[in-house]
Amino acid sequence: MEQTAKNSGMVLACGPMPFLKNIWKNALELNVPTQLSLEQRMACGIGACLGCVSMTSDLYPDKQKAGLPVQTCTKGPVFWAHELNLDA
Repeated sequence: MEQTAKNSGMVLACGPMPFLKNIWKNALELNVPTQLSLEQRMACGIGACLGCVSMTSDLYPDKQKAGLPVQTCTKGPVFWAHELNLDA
């Protein structure tokens, strides 16, 4: 990821949450554009059950949802790393 940041590249990642948390932390530290595909269980697939929520950061583009959970099935499943708070 350090080399990607130096070359003005972009990181794309998918996988289990422990792996994505590691990528997310590195992306924020290195300030490298990173997209994460979250593998959440999506029971209904339409955002009604709230079973697949992910916590957003203060940088989430919808300011009314910034810092709050959003449905991964309807708002994602791919998010920019800086838009998420995976420590929450």
